[in-house]
Amino acid sequence: MVTLTNTTQVDAQNNSYLVEGCSTGSFKISRPEATAVHYRFHFIYRHCNKMVLTICSYPSRYNTPNQSETVVNITPIIDNLPEGIETLKIYALAGCNGNPSDSTIIQLRDYDTLGIAPDSVIICKNASVQLNATAGYTTYQWDNNPSLSNLAIRNPIALPTSAVNTYYCTGN
Repeated sequence: MVTLTNTTQVDAQNNSYLVEGCSTGSFKISRPEATAVHYRFHFIYRHCNKMVLTICSYPSRYNTPNQSETVVNITPIIDNLPEGIETLKIYALAGCNGNPSDSTIIQLRDYDTLGIAPDSVIICKNASVQLNATAGYTTYQWDNNPSLSNLAIRNPIALPTSAVNTYYCTGN
């Protein structure tokens, strides 16, 4: 029995994803035990949204002598086409019958979405709220808004000046 473990990053909805030209990922192939015998894994990649696959070099088979696990890296390339979220499904085919023993799904995105919490909040007049952008970026830049305590940090304090306020942040 061959199993796949998806080791890519996940979003708040627990979707595994990669970003073109930005984030790479991998999946791990596991077999029951490590032996000196070469064990050949076969894969089928099904790309659900278009005919051209936007990841560079992906294997159709893998040999893992003396190992019970092997990691396969995936690097999405920038194709400069606005496809939205694409879905890549990888099937592991074990044994001679060619039936899938496991599969994993990875989303391919044109860009990463930066989360901001709270995403919606009601506060009293003249009250403040701390905004928190998704961690893990080197720099943060909030859109120019005088109600923010600092435009270049992950977690500024907002002191809204009108009844409805919208805040945008970019992480690099």
